[in-house]
Amino acid sequence: MNARNRVFMILGLLIVGSLIWYLVTTRHSSDLELIGTVDANEVMISSKIPGRIQTLTVDEGQPVKAGQLIALIEDQDPRPRTRRPKPMLPARSGG
Repeated sequence: MNARNRVFMILGLLIVGSLIWYLVTTRHSSDLELIGTVDANEVMISSKIPGRIQTLTVDEGQPVKAGQLIALIEDQDPRPRTRRPKPMLPARSGG
């Protein structure tokens, strides 16, 4: 056996030995564990009532909490918001 073959034989034995050492010493679990970062690029939001957005109260990329007001919706009702009380007529006496 020449020197070149001995080097490849030793490297092969080291790789096989390292693989066996890894398989014997690691904990085996059925759970899948992943390490990383989750990056949400798009989030779907909706309102309970239809309408056009009048003003946004947050900027893009700003963190928000559940239930936080993020937009105001235009009032689509053409009637004025305040109702005027109807004038009351004086009660007639029956006499």
